[in-house]
Amino acid sequence: MTTVNYQGRFGWVGMVLVDPEFRGHGIGTHLLRLSTELLKEVPAIRLDATPQGRPVYERLGYVAEYELSRMQVEVTAELDLGLERGLRPMNPRDLHNILPMDQSTFGADRGALLDWSLAHAPEYAWVVEGASGLQGYCFGRHGFAFEQVGPIVAHRQETAQHLVTACLQGNVGKRFILDPLHLSSAWLDFLSRTGFVRQRPFTRMFLGENRYPGVPQKQWAIFGPELG
Repeated sequence: MTTVNYQGRFGWVGMVLVDPEFRGHGIGTHLLRLSTELLKEVPAIRLDATPQGRPVYERLGYVAEYELSRMQVEVTAELDLGLERGLRPMNPRDLHNILPMDQSTFGADRGALLDWSLAHAPEYAWVVEGASGLQGYCFGRHGFAFEQVGPIVAHRQETAQHLVTACLQGNVGKRFILDPLHLSSAWLDFLSRTGFVRQRPFTRMFLGENRYPGVPQKQWAIFGPELG
């Protein structure tokens, strides 16, 4: 089990893992009670629940916010979607403009996490700028079996599409995962047309007073169920 305190606004619980051999003995519930104690100073605790875990969380008082899923793709050919004007690789100076938008969209400051992601996987960090300023951005990270794209934050779906394309282009033969919200059927249709297939579902849930939910409609993909 892992926990994160995001700016005292809400806590995050991730990676509640129990060996299959020992499931059904209350170990997961005990870990969740420990997480509640660790995060007792924050007004809300949030997490992404698997279908197996959701009944456990509901018994403890967690409430559903919205649905997500993990999707995966193996890049077999270069994508033919043109890249949006104003899209370019991110550099460390961009974080100054990204952080205010990210805090309002995510609900709390996670600047240290984004800075880490940019430093360790710069090839998956992109920004889109327009006449009115920052339009969207994405980050990513390296994994053992997959490369991961996310978070993706943008004012418009079309911008989010170009950010995904920028990450996949030039990576034929690599496998990627993405964790999109289920708030736009058109967004999920785009991902399916791009080759993404659903791996497993999640439900975002919270316990307590969810005062800082962010703006889910601008979060096209999360960082991951480990981190929100």
